[in-house]
Amino acid sequence: MILTFGKEVIMDINEFLSHHGVKGQKWGVRNARKVIQQEKGQIAAKQFARRYSKLTLAEYNALSTKDGVIKKGDVFKRTTLNPHNMENLYVSNNEADAANYRALVPTWSTKDGIPQKKYAQNYEITYTALHNLKSPSEKARVDAYIKLMDQQSIKVNDGSTVTGREFLRNQGLGNKVDKYNSRELALAYHGQLVAQQGIHKDPIATAYFKELAKQGYNVISDDNDKGILAKTPMYVLNSSKNLKTEKIQPLTSEEVNAAISNLKLPK
Repeated sequence: MILTFGKEVIMDINEFLSHHGVKGQKWGVRNARKVIQQEKGQIAAKQFARRYSKLTLAEYNALSTKDGVIKKGDVFKRTTLNPHNMENLYVSNNEADAANYRALVPTWSTKDGIPQKKYAQNYEITYTALHNLKSPSEKARVDAYIKLMDQQSIKVNDGSTVTGREFLRNQGLGNKVDKYNSRELALAYHGQLVAQQGIHKDPIATAYFKELAKQGYNVISDDNDKGILAKTPMYVLNSSKNLKTEKIQPLTSEEVNAAISNLKLPK
């Protein structure tokens, strides 16, 4: 399946599913591999459908305005190929999600978009919050996208900066963007904007995270994965300043296979 803006192809859905920084691995249990492939198809279908979701004005007006707080000492976990990365991290703060990622992450076969054919070691990392972390409300998260539409803060590949409106125009929407004001544009393409969160160093995702960081937020709900892969997936900004690494545990194939057998994705 393909992710697009307008007629422009952005990326293949399978590449998108690799955004956690994952790799291939050999398995000793045939049934476990079969189970995860079935689940992967369902995940892809749900995420692909979400890409084209819009927010109506009524839905926008009903969004929560209450910010969240993660308390100092709260525990996060992450399954990853690179145990020493402390840049902005995708994590979760409940054991059910951690178990899901133990199952899912090692079965995805790309690292930075490059297919991995050889066995590579996965790790489960445990972190604690160094201080209280502030998370934006539902409305604040959408408002950040609205602000980007006419804010010249999106750095593209040639080093120049463009507005969100210009970015979407160049991604295949063309003059269609001129039909909308900033709020209408962000709401109309909300699903595809959220999908970009999972693409490492994507220009509009980078600008979005920077905008929320400027507003004093340091942990953000991963709205792309929420309700599909995990219950409370999060993106921690400036992770080295906000998280303390408590434990780095290499995952065995037996542990991964057990997680696959017990995989329980959100309904």
